[in-house]
Amino acid sequence: MDNQQESSTGLDGRVRWMTGMLEGDGHITIRFNRVGRAAKKAYVLTTVEFTNTDKAIIEEVVAICKGLGVNMYMKSYKQTPTFARRLTKWVCVTNRMKSAEPILRAMFPYLIGEKRQRADYMLKFIESRKRTLEGKHPGWHTKIPYTDEQVELVVACKHLVTPWKSPETIRAALLATQ
Repeated sequence: MDNQQESSTGLDGRVRWMTGMLEGDGHITIRFNRVGRAAKKAYVLTTVEFTNTDKAIIEEVVAICKGLGVNMYMKSYKQTPTFARRLTKWVCVTNRMKSAEPILRAMFPYLIGEKRQRADYMLKFIESRKRTLEGKHPGWHTKIPYTDEQVELVVACKHLVTPWKSPETIRAALLATQ
């Protein structure tokens, strides 16, 4: 009984609670941003995001992530006058591989369905990218191209989020900016 109580109130129990939050009010995905106007480049982001109208809940997610060694970015969205009756939306998010990895690894055993599949693709992408970057110390503006394996992991994850887009369209959009 003591082990069960420790498990439910300790970090493991809190990670389980956070996984439930992600399943209900969160989002995980791989996405890519384009930068630059003339010479467009793309870079891949591994996004883990939690959203709620209760600030205390988002603060608890931030605290759990700190326990995992990750600092999450927290912000609020003000509602427009059209939605004046709605509450303020609170969000904590990370787009960095270094931050997403420990969160996903901690939650992975408790994820189910499509979010588990996306987390698997993201973790594989992070591992592959770490191997690609191992021993390399590129400058701030240096771009190291994505491998075929990494491109396919991005395509597979994005196709789960946007099934109406063909994998070929997603792949072409990413490759056009490399």
